[in-house]
Amino acid sequence: MVIHSKPGVLHSQPAKRDPGLELLCHRRLQHALAGMAGRILVCGGLYLDVKLEVSAYPREDTTCTCHAVSKARGGNSANTAVVLAELLPLVSVWWVGAVPVPATDPDAAFVLDALRRAGVETDLREEVSGCGLPTAYITVSRSTGSRTIVSTRNGLRELSPAHFSTALSADPAAWRWCHLECRQLPAVLHMAQAWADHAQRGAGLSVEVEKPSLNPTDLLPLLPLCDLLVFSRDFVEAHAADVVSILHYKIRPLLRYYPPPHAASEVVRIIRVE
Repeated sequence: MVIHSKPGVLHSQPAKRDPGLELLCHRRLQHALAGMAGRILVCGGLYLDVKLEVSAYPREDTTCTCHAVSKARGGNSANTAVVLAELLPLVSVWWVGAVPVPATDPDAAFVLDALRRAGVETDLREEVSGCGLPTAYITVSRSTGSRTIVSTRNGLRELSPAHFSTALSADPAAWRWCHLECRQLPAVLHMAQAWADHAQRGAGLSVEVEKPSLNPTDLLPLLPLCDLLVFSRDFVEAHAADVVSILHYKIRPLLRYYPPPHAASEVVRIIRVE
């Protein structure tokens, strides 16, 4: 589900997580950013994905044979950055997030190199010592196609709002859009406020909300700062009533500017179901 908090469109789509939410982000951001030149900043997690292919998902307390093992760069924000770099040739795409020190962590060096080879800049990253790279172990069943994921942060904290603000202040006029993966509140709210303080007038902000564990009420302060808000299907199903309240919160002010019957047509223009 996507909310454009400025005049735009709400899209509700039963997209599966992985790659559904990422695909939805990619399509909406591509539409919003088409023809744009300048820099886009994508902020969030960077993971090492370790994929294990098995004939069928194993029962508890049993052993099974793994037919193939592969590793790749993962994480919603990193994948979004790569797709934007592919789709928007006039844009310089930058990823920012926390990683272990790549000089001493081969996994961090591997995923950062994969981002750079895909056309994504990584020089704004925050390097954190004394931890490992977040890793997702993905068990893929060849018989059903199911993907079971066990992930760990490996002791790595999230990106600090202070580092994010410093990264923005280096060249604020260059940034045209920022996409935040809403991983932890209130830290993401502080980043959105930093974007509002540093970015040039007209620069856009999108926020991706995936984890059902997030409290919908905590998202309300984010709404006035966002141009685009993306909900995962899991989040919407877990918090349906709260999401409806969020929509009401965003639509109600329109009645002040579009008296009936014009308000109805304006709401239809802002909310559309695909």
